[in-house]
Amino acid sequence: MVTLSYLPPEHKIQAQIRKELFVKGLKCPKCSKRYSYKINDRYYCKKCRYKFSLKAILPFKASKLSMTQLWLLLHCFLKQLSFQDTMHITELSHVTIRRWFRRFSNLIPEQKLQLCGIVEMDEAFIGRQKFNNQTIVLGAVEKKTGKTVFQAAKDRETGSLDRFILKNIAPGSLLQTDGYAGYEHITEFFGYGHESENHSAWELGMTNHIENRWMRFRRFIRKVYHHIWKEHLKRILKEFQARISHPAAFTNQLSFLSFVFQVS
Repeated sequence: MVTLSYLPPEHKIQAQIRKELFVKGLKCPKCSKRYSYKINDRYYCKKCRYKFSLKAILPFKASKLSMTQLWLLLHCFLKQLSFQDTMHITELSHVTIRRWFRRFSNLIPEQKLQLCGIVEMDEAFIGRQKFNNQTIVLGAVEKKTGKTVFQAAKDRETGSLDRFILKNIAPGSLLQTDGYAGYEHITEFFGYGHESENHSAWELGMTNHIENRWMRFRRFIRKVYHHIWKEHLKRILKEFQARISHPAAFTNQLSFLSFVFQVS
């Protein structure tokens, strides 16, 4: 398990960032001109005389934590460690870890995926109804590539299903679903191929990929966040969708920063 003693020193972390993310050199965040010189870890722009640090042009702006601490926090986030395990490794407070995990999650850009080919689709109830914390989530997975789309919905009536299908699944695709009646019209009205199975009769082979996604999503919530409130569900869905559809972006800190932070 990684700890602060096994991480590279701060100057090496900054050197890695400059080498991998800023191939053409650092630019002033105020006037976009390449910085002129550096004194005591701060960069000076000769054109506009603006002073800035490496944190100022990364998502770590205004943080009081050291780059080593931030690097370790990001490592724990990428490895899906729980708040408790992260507290043990980083020796930071629960509030600090929760705030930074949320900040890392918010950095993930919205992904507009258009699934095609054979697509499995299903809906699930996330959260507990007795605490008024339950939300319906629509999900679809492309069988060939494993790309996944999740979306919270007010209900699972025909209108909500239609909007989700038309937005996220390419025309002419073959949809594989359970026997829910809300899918019966998609071939007649929208031209999608459609195959269904009856889960009550233990027909489970056709939609096993999307059922696996629900299992992994619930396990992800329990492992990292323990539980979530419905106000944060959209952000968590976006994070989990990115982890499934772009696993290479969550390999290490530099790959994640390259994914979420576009450097000009």
